[in-house]
Formats: sequence, C-alpha cells, structure tokens
Amino acid sequence: MNQENIELAGEGHAPPASGPSIKSDFYPRLRLLPERKPIRLPGYDYSLPGWYFITACTQNRIEYFCTITYGRRTLSSAGNVTHDCWHAIIDRFNVHLDTFVVMPNHVHGIIRIPEMPNIPDADKACLVPASTITIPNIVGSFKSACTRIIRQTVDPTFAWQRSYHDHIIRNEIDLNRIREY
Repeated sequence: MNQENIELAGEGHAPPASGPSIKSDFYPRLRLLPERKPIRLPGYDYSLPGWYFITACTQNRIEYFCTITYGRRTLSSAGNVTHDCWHAIIDRFNVHLDTFVVMPNHVHGIIRIPEMPNIPDADKACLVPASTITIPNIVGSFKSACTRIIRQTVDPTFAWQRSYHDHIIRNEIDLNRIREY
C-alpha cells in the first residue's frame, strides 16, 4: 500500500480494492491493523470431556487480586470476589473444578468437563444445557460475573485482559505438573 492510500484511508476513504470488504468499506482504519493470531487450537471442540488449564489476566496486568509479602499471599476484596466466582462455576455448569490459585494480576485454574452428565432432575433447573458447556462459555461467564461484582463493590475501573490462555491437559503427568505449578 502506498502513502497516498494510507492518507486516504485516514480521511475515511478506502483505497481501490479488488472486491468488497467490510473492513475496508465500513472501517477503513481497521485494515491497517495487524490481524490477531487465533488463540484456540484450530478445529478443537472445547466442549469435549477432558481437563483444561486456564489462565486469565487483568487488563494491563494491574494487581487487583492480592499482595505477596515475604512469600505470603493476602487476597484483596477483588481477589475474594474472584475466588468466590470461580467456585460458583459449578452452580451453573456441570463441570468439576480442580486446583485454583489467585495471583496478584491473574488466576490459574483447572476445569474438567465430565464424560456424560448425570444430573438429578431437581438440580437441572440451575444448570445451563449440556450443549453450551464449553470452555469459552465457562470462562466468559466467570470473567463476566467477576467484572460485574468487582465493578459494583470494589473498583469501577476493573477489567480483564481480552480472552484467556488455555492448555488442554492430555495425560496424568501433565495434570500433576500443572497442579504443582
């Protein structure tokens, strides 16, 4: 792209294109930004039964959740909310929670999606349908609940970093290594 096209795009005019593009036609400045790499394993079904290691960070790595002094961690109010929201995941989703740790600016947790849910009828009313039990839905729900409560009660500027990191745990050795981390 030459300098003339960049200047035109800055004024709201798209440079000549070979075909219609939403980015160039409606949002001319967006086409100048680099495309993000996909962060999920391509083609993997994140609703499959299995173990998943999740890491979610605060926006700009601001230390909202705890302080660590002389090796001792003390949760803040935001850290307590985050801890409680993590453990409330099982109230909404038919999953099992394993190790979870709150760090100053991020959280680590292990989620297991079971093989086949076996839920008594009385408990089905509070859970989401099995078809929506996916790691993105679980993490999105968790982050949303934390954000809402922390903004209402602790800090109205609280925000998570976009998305999250996940690792599909493939065997017991991997699971035990992550638990020790």
